[in-house]
Amino acid sequence: MLSLAAVLAAFSALSQAVKGIDLSVAYALWGGFGIAATLAAGWILFGQRLNRKGWIGLVLLLAGMIMVKLA
Repeated sequence: MLSLAAVLAAFSALSQAVKGIDLSVAYALWGGFGIAATLAAGWILFGQRLNRKGWIGLVLLLAGMIMVKLA
């Protein structure tokens, strides 16, 4: 039930976001945020840690999200 509520909240947030910004930008940011939120949930709930490649990937993901937003 919690995962269903999270998915519904995510799609609701996406629908609100497209009212203010382009769909392509909103979807890219939404997808990137979903990955980052999943990593954060794994760390908080299960104590999972990222290795070096994971951190590099996360930094590249966040940099890409910033570049999309600034474009």
